[in-house]
Amino acid sequence: MKKTILIASVLLMGTIGASQAQGLYAGVMGGYGLAAVGQSNPSTTQSTTTNNNMQTGVNTTSSTNGFTSAKSSLGKGVNIGIYGGYMFSKYLGAELEISDVMGGTSTSTSTNTTATTTTDPTGNVSNSASSDDNTYTYKGSMIRITPAIRLQVGDGNIHPYMVAGIIIGVSPKYTSEDVETTTATGSPSTSFDEITTYNGGSSMGFHSALGVSYQLNDKISIFGEISANYQNYAASKGIITTATYNGADQLPGMTTSQKETDYSSSASTTTTNGNPASPASPQTAAYQYQAFSSLGFNVGLNFNFGGASK
Repeated sequence: MKKTILIASVLLMGTIGASQAQGLYAGVMGGYGLAAVGQSNPSTTQSTTTNNNMQTGVNTTSSTNGFTSAKSSLGKGVNIGIYGGYMFSKYLGAELEISDVMGGTSTSTSTNTTATTTTDPTGNVSNSASSDDNTYTYKGSMIRITPAIRLQVGDGNIHPYMVAGIIIGVSPKYTSEDVETTTATGSPSTSFDEITTYNGGSSMGFHSALGVSYQLNDKISIFGEISANYQNYAASKGIITTATYNGADQLPGMTTSQKETDYSSSASTTTTNGNPASPASPQTAAYQYQAFSSLGFNVGLNFNFGGASK
């Protein structure tokens, strides 16, 4: 609700200002961005170990590890925004865009299976197997403030244009969920679900767009563009907000150091016998950068007040 009020207020002020000065323009836009960064490629590793012991017999263990991940970025998904600008001449202008990135969901999986065959000294054979399956889900959001330079050409109703600028990311946030299921021969399966929310800090990046506008009349035009955003983000805080084991809530029994992490450019964690020095304080870690880049399209409506045809 606060974001909606902020965007509406900026649009209102931009419209009022635009009506009082020649060369100003403003508009609304929306679109979708695809992931512009590739993460781990699908891979599988296998190994087999055989041990021969005179007392226990022959023990053969085979393991298979697999990991799959589609091209993903926290910046992919729906984005909506407003903008305003001023044309210094027929071809050159400057503008400011404010957009809300509502990121889509990215998913990857990993599987670790182990099978063991044991033949004792009397020739009896027994088999056992275990499997750990993980599903990782990521989703992010951010408000982008983008000051940019605009170049446009063309006469009449059609105007090709280019925009290039710097992205300032504010109110960044993303969540990471890990669902792990474990099965083993002779034992009931178990399930663990953990959700961590990351926020804090800010982000800088680069924006560019190529588009064409069509003038409907002297004051209104429509446009379509291809846009690219290159941006990384490192959270300053991570908090585990959900932790369940076989459906039972584990958060009440977790310490602050187990639930919270503070990130910085250079950090070290002090431990005593493998445990955090202060269970009542967040643990510390170095920044972990995540991709917020995207490649997509936008369409919108532009209102001219004396100079632009976006």
